[in-house]
Order: sequence, then C-alpha cells, then structure tokens
Amino acid sequence: STLKMMLTADCVDWPVVLEQPGDPLEGKDFSFGGGACVIPRYLYNHFPNIDITTVEIDGSIIQLAEKYFELQQDARFRVVQCDALKFIFEAAQKAIQYEVIIFDVNGGEDGSPSPPNIFVSKDFIGRLQKCLSPDGILIYHMINREPPPVFQDIFNPIYIHNKEIVTVLYCRN
Repeated sequence: STLKMMLTADCVDWPVVLEQPGDPLEGKDFSFGGGACVIPRYLYNHFPNIDITTVEIDGSIIQLAEKYFELQQDARFRVVQCDALKFIFEAAQKAIQYEVIIFDVNGGEDGSPSPPNIFVSKDFIGRLQKCLSPDGILIYHMINREPPPVFQDIFNPIYIHNKEIVTVLYCRN
C-alpha cells in the first residue's frame, strides 16, 4: 500500500510518498532540527505506531516549543538537545537505524545556503545513510542550495522537489 501525506512547515510544502508493506509508518523516525517540532508532532499525532527522536541543538528552542507550541514528550516522542554532527556520528558508530530520517537544519538568517556545508559533506551524508534501515527514507530540506552530487553517489533512487529557493530531497536506501 502507499501512504501519501502533505506536510506543511515553515511555509514549505512537504509532499511525502512512503511505500510500506505493512502498517503505515511503524518503527523509528528521526529528525534533525526540532524548532517547533511541527513535522514530528504531525507524525506523532497521526501515526500511533511510530517512535520519534528529534534532535535540536538549542535548549531555548525546545523550551519555546514546550511553552508556546504544546510540545509534550513521552515514550514515543523524544527531543534530544544535542549537536546534529555529534548525534549522527554516535548513532552511526552504534549502528542505530531508523526507517525515516527527516533533515531540516537551518543555517544563518543572511540568505546563505542552508544547511551549512558540513551537513552536505560526503562523510556526513554517508553517516546518515548508515543510520537508515535497508528500506529507509531520507527526507532532506535545503534552502538556496543545489543538491550536491554526493546524494546521487550514495542513494538510489532520489527524487528532487524544487519550489522557489527551497529544495527537498527524497532518498531511498
């Protein structure tokens, strides 16, 4: 069966098509860049069999999400305050795998490409790939940036969705 979802966050349309042989979105989902946790909370509220870990580097952002956006954590939904580089490095070393990884890390506010260059390096993307289950999906959000060739070198197939300055990559392991 095919599950089709349209997620909207930060004025960006996130069309997502996930093919699942069993129950839709069972297993572990992982997202970088919590912010208000719009996408993880949507998944949490609509898919009761999903286990979500979100990483956000800024503790004050987590506090704002709890206070103003009703972010509540429990056994199925956790927000970890940590640097994304450190988190993915440790997860890859421990061979922790996720069915879906949503990467939505923003860079500076000055119109520079987002995410920062370190997050599109071959080393980092390779570590993300190691953290995906064999049929896992990586959803990768970029602003003012063309997709680097490393994505096509590591993933097949890859789908690119462009809308103005926003690019979202959908990669299958």
